[in-house]
Amino acid sequence: MEIGIEFNVDEMPVAEIDISSLRAADSPRLDGEDVRHIKALADLLIPLPPIIVHAQTRQVIDGMHRLMAARIRGQETITARLFSGSLSSAFVLAVRTNIAHGLPLSTADRKAAAARVIASHPQWSDRMIASITGLAARTIKAVRECPGDDAPQLDGRIGLDGRMRPIDAAARRALAARLVIEHPEYSLRRIARQAGLSPETVRSVRQQLADGELRHHSESDLAVPLWDRGRARTGAEEPHVSPTASTDAGESIAATHDLDLRRSLQALLDDPALRSKEVGRSLLRILQTYRLLERYSAEYAESVPEHDLPLVTRIAQANVDAWRRLAEMVKRRQHAEAGRADPVARPSQSQIGI
Repeated sequence: MEIGIEFNVDEMPVAEIDISSLRAADSPRLDGEDVRHIKALADLLIPLPPIIVHAQTRQVIDGMHRLMAARIRGQETITARLFSGSLSSAFVLAVRTNIAHGLPLSTADRKAAAARVIASHPQWSDRMIASITGLAARTIKAVRECPGDDAPQLDGRIGLDGRMRPIDAAARRALAARLVIEHPEYSLRRIARQAGLSPETVRSVRQQLADGELRHHSESDLAVPLWDRGRARTGAEEPHVSPTASTDAGESIAATHDLDLRRSLQALLDDPALRSKEVGRSLLRILQTYRLLERYSAEYAESVPEHDLPLVTRIAQANVDAWRRLAEMVKRRQHAEAGRADPVARPSQSQIGI
C-alpha cells in the first residue's frame, strides 16, 4: 500500500500490538517528544486513538506520545493501525498525520520534513509536497533549490491530481515543434508521447508553425507564440483579411498573399502522398523554412560575424539559385501534367474527310 496524496487511515487494519515489540518512530519532530504532552495524555481517563505502525518493521509511524503515555499507564499492549508500504512512504504518512492532529509540528520540523520528502519523492510537485507538510508551495520550491540538494533532475513532476506534468513546458513545446518540422509524417499522438504533451497541445504547436506564429531562431523561443501585429485568436481556423483593414493597399495584398502561402503549406503538410515517402518528407521540411527567413532575415543577417559575410552571401545566393531551379522544374512539370490532363482537341479523320 504505497502512499500518495490520498490515503485513508480508517481503512488500515487494526491489531492489538505488544508494546515491547514496537520500535521508536522515525519522527519528523527535530526535538523529539514533548514530556508535558505525554503526561497530559497519560492522565486522560478515556481511551486514546490507535497509533499507526509500519507493519513490516513494527516501527511507530504516528503516535509516539500516545505510546509513551500507555507505558506510563502500565499497559502491555496498544491498539494500532497497520500500514504496509515503504519506509519513505511511512515517513510521508507520519508528516501528514502529525500536521492533521495532536501536537503540531514547528515550521523548522516541516521544512526538514519537506527536504526529506523531496529527496525520497522528487517526482512530486511543489504543491503536492506543500499539501503534505502544511507549508506554502513557494517554501517547498525554496527548499528544493537549496544548495546541496542532490535530488535527481526530472523532466516532470506529479501534481495533486496524480497527473505527470513537464517541469519546463516551453522546452516540451520546443521539442514538439522540432518533431513536427523534422518528421511531418508523425501523428499527433506519436509526437505527444515523445514530447510529453497532450495531442491537442501538439496540434496547437503544428498550427502555429504553419501560421508562422512560433519563434524559431533559438530553442528557447520555439514555444513562444508570436501574434501577427497583435492579432487576437478568434477561434477561426484561418484569420479573415480585409482589404480595408489597412490604408496601405500594398500591405493588404501582401497579407492576403501570405495567408494563401500558409494555406498552401498546410495543405502540403496534410497530404499523405507527400508524407509517405522519405523524399517527400525531406521536401516538406525544407519548404517550411521560408517562414523563418521571411520573418527573421534581418536578425539572421545581423548575427553573421563580419569575417563570415562573404561566405554567407555566397551560400545564400546558391540557395536562391537552387530554389529557382526547383521552382522552374516543378512549373514545367505542372504545365506538362496539365497538358496531358486536358489535351488540345484534334479533328478526327472523318471530320477532315479522310
